[in-house]
Amino acid sequence: MSHRIAYLVSTLRRTGPTHQLLYLIRHLDPMAFEPMVITLSPEPDDSMMELFLDEGIPVYSLRLGRLKGMLLAGTRLRSMLKDLSPAVMHTQGLRPDLLGAALQGMPVVSTQRNDPFVDYPAKYGPWKGGLMAWQQMRAVHQSRHAYACASSLAEAFARKYKIDMPFVRNGVDTDHWAPADALARARARELLGLPADAFVVLAVGSLIPRKDPISLLAALQAGDNSRILVLAGKGPEAERLRRMEPDTSRLLMPGQVDHVIDYLHAADVFISASLGEGLPNTVLEAMAAGLPVVLSDIPSHREVMQGLEWPFFFRPGSGGEGLNEALKRLEEEKDIWSGWMRAQAMKFSARTMSATYQDIYRKLLA
Repeated sequence: MSHRIAYLVSTLRRTGPTHQLLYLIRHLDPMAFEPMVITLSPEPDDSMMELFLDEGIPVYSLRLGRLKGMLLAGTRLRSMLKDLSPAVMHTQGLRPDLLGAALQGMPVVSTQRNDPFVDYPAKYGPWKGGLMAWQQMRAVHQSRHAYACASSLAEAFARKYKIDMPFVRNGVDTDHWAPADALARARARELLGLPADAFVVLAVGSLIPRKDPISLLAALQAGDNSRILVLAGKGPEAERLRRMEPDTSRLLMPGQVDHVIDYLHAADVFISASLGEGLPNTVLEAMAAGLPVVLSDIPSHREVMQGLEWPFFFRPGSGGEGLNEALKRLEEEKDIWSGWMRAQAMKFSARTMSATYQDIYRKLLA
């Protein structure tokens, strides 16, 4: 007998959490679990919904904007759940977590993917972000089955908020995110219009202050002219970056891209300068693709390296100086680290992540 699991999210926007949701569902035991996705709002232009539908995962939507959602989401969700009859609900995100915490008569699992008082104020400003963080913490306190997506995040909840939260680490689909051989790398560069002899530095993610793209650009400008920086993502820092570096042959900003794997195959090194993360999807994907990584020295990046003294950490928020030094060292050694990166990423399997959640569902159903 299979049990229906309903996954409640705001939308299926192309983000790290949506990728994690797809990995989780993709590796469910089909004999034991029947997944479905419920979204609260209409899908944005950069939706991943087609990927879910292509894998036979049904997607239902309340199609409510934020204002109507505040008034009607609870009632409409309960009505939809009555028709769909899931045995367990799994939520991620502020609005889904609040709705899930208010449900009665059904076990609800929630996944926490950030430190609310770090992420929300940085993204939405101190007033709106602070209110959102307070609401998120209220949902965490009301939840009986909340899990952090990383041990470093669980430690932050315990240290800062006195909340004892177990964790299930994010995973990466190592079948999809695989290294390229020399021919595939050359083809990827040709496809993306990148010079064959350039040293290509890649960062993937939102162009927001928390990701610190300004330090990435400062490191580019401190290096020689053979270095090209590709920032794949969009956000409020984009225009500022273009003003700081008008040379479009050195700074490439393609916006949010659908085929990240092509950029990973074309790059020499991957960088994350983030000031804070849960457990970073993009870093795991780059490592699975065999790319050596240069990382800001924050707990989640330390967790990815499993506590090893990785020689290519740099001080977060350092304005590019420490990052440039790490890049110069790695330029000389990058070929040494490719296989090691892949092996390290294999420790963060999406199958393992999904299997752990399936064990949680079974215990709740029992």
